[in-house]
Amino acid sequence: MSESSSHIEERLTKLENENKFLFQQLEQRDLMNRLLTEEIRLLQMERYGKKAEKLSDAQLQMFDEEPGVLEAEVEQEAELTEEKKKLNSAPRKRTRTLSKLPDNLPREEVIIPCAPEDCHCAKCGREKSVIDYETTEQLGCKPIEFFVRVTKREKRACSKCKTQGVHTAASPPRIQPKSMLTNELIVDTLLRKYRDHTPIYRQCQSIFQETGLDLPAANLNGPMLHAGWLCGAIVDAMRVDLLQGSYIQADETPVQVIDRSKKGKNHQGYIFEYSHPAGNVIFKYQSGRGRAGPQKFLKDFSGVLQTDGYQVYKDLYPAQIQRMACMAHVRRKFYDAQKLGTQDSLAQEILETIQELYRLEREAREQGLSAESRLELREEKSQPLMSELKIKINAAWQKALPKSALGKACEYALGQWSALETYLKNGAVEIDNNRCEQGIRPIALGRKNWMHIGSHDSAPKITAIMSILETCKRHQINTRDYLLDVLPGLEDRPHKDLPNLTPLAWKARQVALPAQ
Repeated sequence: MSESSSHIEERLTKLENENKFLFQQLEQRDLMNRLLTEEIRLLQMERYGKKAEKLSDAQLQMFDEEPGVLEAEVEQEAELTEEKKKLNSAPRKRTRTLSKLPDNLPREEVIIPCAPEDCHCAKCGREKSVIDYETTEQLGCKPIEFFVRVTKREKRACSKCKTQGVHTAASPPRIQPKSMLTNELIVDTLLRKYRDHTPIYRQCQSIFQETGLDLPAANLNGPMLHAGWLCGAIVDAMRVDLLQGSYIQADETPVQVIDRSKKGKNHQGYIFEYSHPAGNVIFKYQSGRGRAGPQKFLKDFSGVLQTDGYQVYKDLYPAQIQRMACMAHVRRKFYDAQKLGTQDSLAQEILETIQELYRLEREAREQGLSAESRLELREEKSQPLMSELKIKINAAWQKALPKSALGKACEYALGQWSALETYLKNGAVEIDNNRCEQGIRPIALGRKNWMHIGSHDSAPKITAIMSILETCKRHQINTRDYLLDVLPGLEDRPHKDLPNLTPLAWKARQVALPAQ
C-alpha cells in the first residue's frame, strides 16, 4: 500500500512539474503574442497617419483589406464617434456654412433690371422709380489668365544737340532681370510649389492646357531658385534675430535629394527647423541627421532649446543652452499604450493628469497671462500635478513589461524628466514643441507631391523659401504681397537694409501705415 502511495505521489509531483512547465510556456507565448499584437497595431497606426490612432482594430483591418485606400478616407473614418466606429457607419456631415463673405474681398456689382413690363405702373403708365435693390452675395473666381507683358521704355534724344546722347527710362525692379517671366509669375510659381505643393511639371502642364505654350520646366525652375537665393539673404537676417532671443524650438524631418554620385537611388538629407512660437521660422538643410547641423546653427545661441528626445540635441553647449523636453511626445507614447489596450487603467490615469496640465496651459492662454503670471500659475498648480504624474509613471513602470508600449512610454518619460520640468521654472516657454511640429508638417505633405529636392546645391535656396512661407503663415502675412514688395530689386540693395525686410519687420510697417 505504501509503495502504491509513493508511486502516486511521484506521479503527482511529475504532473505538477509538467503543469508548471506548460504554464510557463503559455505565459511566454502570451507575452510574445501581446508584444507582437502591440507592434502590429503601432505599425498600422504609423501606416495610416497621425489620425489612425483613433481607429479601432476592426477598421484598421478593413483598410488592410483595401490597399487602394486614400489618406483622406482614413482621416474621415477617424473622425467618427466610438459608437459609430462600432457600426462602421458613414461620418456625420458637417453642417457649418459660411453666412458672410469677408469685407476685404473686392466686390464686382451686377445689376439685374426688372422685366420691361414691370418697369411701368399698370395703373397710370408712368415709369417706376428704382427705390432699392434686393442684394445677394456669392463667392466667385476668374480663371487664370496668361498674357505677354510688353514693356516699352522711352528713349529720348534732342534733335538739335546730338552730342547730348540718348536717355532711356529706367527699368522697373525685377526679381530676375533677364528672366522671361514677370515678377508676378515667378512668385506664383514659387507659391504653387512650396505652399500648394504643386510640382513644376504639373504647372507646365497647366500652362500648356490653358495657352498651348509648351514651356520647359527650366524656365520656371531657374527664376524660382533665383528667388530662393534672394530669400536666403533675408533668412540670414531672420537667423540673427532668432539667435538673439532666449527661446528656440527645434525639430527635423527627412527629405530625398537627387545625388548624381549615387546611381539608382536618392540621398536622404534632413531639414532642421529652428523657430520661436511667436517669432521667426528658419529651415536649414543638412546632408545628414548628425550633431554637426544643430551645433553650427546654435553656436551663438544662449537660452532654452526645446526638442524631442533625439540625442543630438542633448548636452549641446551645456554652458549656454538649457535643453527642454516636449510633453506632447510623452503624452503620445502613453496614448499609444492606452489605445493598444495594455493595462488601460494605468495609462489612462497618466493621460488624465497630463490633460490637467494642458487644461492649465489653455486657461493661461485664454486669459492672456503674461510670462510672469503664467509662471506663478505653474508654480502653484502645475508643480503639484507634475509630482503626481511622476509617481504614477513610476508605479506604472514597476508593473509594465519592459518591452511593451507602456513600459517604453514610462522609460521615455522618466528619461526626459529633468528636461520636462524646465517649463515649470520659465513662464516664457511652452509646455510642448507642437508649434514647431506644425511648422515642419507642410514639408512632409509637400514631399509626397514634389518627391525630392533637385540637388544639394539647390536645397539651401528651397529651405530659404520655406522659411519665408512658414514665417508669413505663422503671422498671418499675405505672402504674395510680401514677396512682390520685397524681392524685386533686392540684389541691388545694401546689406544693412536686410533686417528691415524680414516678414516681421514688413508686417510692422504695414500695420503702422494707416496711422501716418
